[in-house]
Amino acid sequence: MKLAEVFWGIVLALLYFVLVFYIKAPLIIQILFFLLPLLLAIKYSIRASFISFILMTIIFLHKNPPSRALIPYYVSGIIFIILLLILGDFLIRLREDEKKIEALYEGAQIISTARSLEELTERTVSILKESLGYAFVGIAWIKSKGLELYYGENYIVEKGFKIELGEGITGTAVKERKTILVNDVKKAPNYIPGLPDAKSELAAPIILRGKAVGVINLESQKKSAFSEKDIRLIESLAKMVAVAWENVNLYEKLLNESISDPLTGLYNRRYILRRLKEEMERRKRYGGNFAVIMFDLENFKNINDTYGHEKGDEVLKLFAENVKDKLRKSDLFARYGGDEFLAVLMETKKERALAVAKRIASSLENLKTPDGIKVKANMGIAVYPDDGKTPQELINKSDERMYKAKKEGKPFLDF
Repeated sequence: MKLAEVFWGIVLALLYFVLVFYIKAPLIIQILFFLLPLLLAIKYSIRASFISFILMTIIFLHKNPPSRALIPYYVSGIIFIILLLILGDFLIRLREDEKKIEALYEGAQIISTARSLEELTERTVSILKESLGYAFVGIAWIKSKGLELYYGENYIVEKGFKIELGEGITGTAVKERKTILVNDVKKAPNYIPGLPDAKSELAAPIILRGKAVGVINLESQKKSAFSEKDIRLIESLAKMVAVAWENVNLYEKLLNESISDPLTGLYNRRYILRRLKEEMERRKRYGGNFAVIMFDLENFKNINDTYGHEKGDEVLKLFAENVKDKLRKSDLFARYGGDEFLAVLMETKKERALAVAKRIASSLENLKTPDGIKVKANMGIAVYPDDGKTPQELINKSDERMYKAKKEGKPFLDF
């Protein structure tokens, strides 16, 4: 029982004592005052109202001892008020449940439009904290056969913290695909500290078609803070989140397919040209340089004709992986078409572009397929704004230098 419940229960009883013995209010006022415990039930719970009701009943009986004839009426009145308190408490709890159901319904609409895992996490946390009233929330998703923490407010561990399946309360909930409620974490030998001074924990796995994809974790600094009602509520939310998770993955897959080359997994021509145009607009506004490198595989037609298209595809993928490994994460790399590739090197001047080309050329000297087919390429470099002020001008210049390097039998030209 909360201290506030006890406090206001006693305060109300003291007010009643003053009303009866000092103010000497009429009997009808004394009886009507018994309705006030109902307000405590609305504010706190039926427990608080019972404290004041019991104390007020003792005061009333002491001041107005019933005669034998009035005892049935007294008993009936007491029973009536108790039933009224219970009914009021029931209606209040019913309304609270309705509000939570409404919050779940609204939450389902909110999370259904999420377009990334981060966005889904943020919206789920918002529902748990703002709509459902849970103070300490954690969300983790399965990554590489383990759990990775995406959100944990006030947690000891930071975002990105890894938990093995079967480890801790959350990892066990995911592995066993069932909700776990721990009323006292000190008695749980597998508890992994998350919230400082945590006393209880509730972990509900997010399950889609029998497969766990994540977990919703609630913690409290009070023992036995969660009930069966909380379990049902969080399990309902977890089902909605699971559907939203599937939508996010489908959206990301479709988005990736729309901007990617299906063979190499690199960006496609349409996407890199759009990004090239955006980067050029940004540089026109804020200044700076960037470079492009056009690649053309040597003897690729002969490889296809001699060994077949499957072997040609193998060469393309091997080349793409090799070059991508030599670029920074901020750089862009795409299959431009056929055996041509295009790289956009961010924040790059001529000197760095030549150094990158040299590093790639060096890596290609001994690059072969498992059955010994050599993988070679010619490169052409162009730098913004010196070699062009439109995307097409840059591509034309890099194309021109690439074919000139091919004619001279060099991997690229120092210009």
